Amino acid sequence: MTPDELLKYQHPLTDTLNKIMSDARYVEGIKYGVPRKGHPEGSVGKHIADLLANLDKMWEGGWLSGDEFWKLTILIHVHDIMKYAAKPDSAINDPQSHASLAAKFLSEFSDDKDLINMVQAHDENLALWQRFKLKGSYPEERLKERVLDKIKDIELLLLFQIIDSSTPGKTDMKVMPRWFVDEVNKHNIYTPRVYSVLELFGL
Repeated sequence: MTPDELLKYQHPLTDTLNKIMSDARYVEGIKYGVPRKGHPEGSVGKHIADLLANLDKMWEGGWLSGDEFWKLTILIHVHDIMKYAAKPDSAINDPQSHASLAAKFLSEFSDDKDLINMVQAHDENLALWQRFKLKGSYPEERLKERVLDKIKDIELLLLFQIIDSSTPGKTDMKVMPRWFVDEVNKHNIYTPRVYSVLELFGL
């Protein structure tokens, strides 16, 4: 579903998305990026298009409610939109990281703290997995403090991370989404639907 098609649907978040997409920073942000490792598609706008196609696949499979569809749409459009303004190679919690700037950007359009926290934490799965690959372990307190204690709808975050990981440039990270879901579920979190969606995407 294209952005223009999305905006034809009436939902409380339709107006939020319209305002986001009309903002000059969004217009600038979607142009940013060139083909590179992990993102052969190049621009943030093309990355968004890939993720919207993944969202459609999830929706058409009957795995989402209408509210979840729209929240995921907002996450897709916002999560990388401030890469053009971010400090290169900054840590996720650095105020000038693309995640922090994107979370701040979303806060101007929405008071949904959970969605804002998801934007801030959207790359924590990748960061922890990279640490695990390098050292054979990762700081579990970081998972707890930055994800489990911050986000109420963990399932929605995991669904977004599957959408974000299922792109042509990330085939070398196929094991990462399931690994992270497994780590989250070790904390007495029950997400059978997420495992079904992993299967949907061959992960």
